[in-house]
Amino acid sequence: MATIQKVKRRSDFAYRVLIRQAGMKPVTKTFNTKRSAVQFVNSIESDRNKLLAYTQSKSQTVFSIIIDEYLKKEYKGSRLNDERVKLNFWIEALGDKPIIDITSTDINEALSTLPAQFKNATINRYVAAISVVFSYACREYGLHINPVRKIPSLPENN
Repeated sequence: MATIQKVKRRSDFAYRVLIRQAGMKPVTKTFNTKRSAVQFVNSIESDRNKLLAYTQSKSQTVFSIIIDEYLKKEYKGSRLNDERVKLNFWIEALGDKPIIDITSTDINEALSTLPAQFKNATINRYVAAISVVFSYACREYGLHINPVRKIPSLPENN
């Protein structure tokens, strides 16, 4: 449910959008014009409706199932066992969560559990492995955001 509030500033007015929906964080944003606020509300509401219409059944798919599908259908590399080792780490860390509920924070917490002797390059390979799975989920499951894109790569000494 979206509401647009007219807020008095020192010399003019602003329009604050507040979007609330059960089970999701509220979204707030302030605009200079009411037209911009209405356009924002329409874009968010349409995206949410599209998400519910197209991915409602798929949105609750567990992450481990998506990894298995990715390895069977999509992976084209020559080192399947290496990729499977990296993805098994992610299955242990995040495997029982629905794909839509996994955030950058979850991924960072899982990365912190990797052994301390791992070099930055190895950690970057683990991040790359999960990023490809999320890209696959974006294509096949209608996921809108790849949370791994928000995680910066670590510097490598090559």
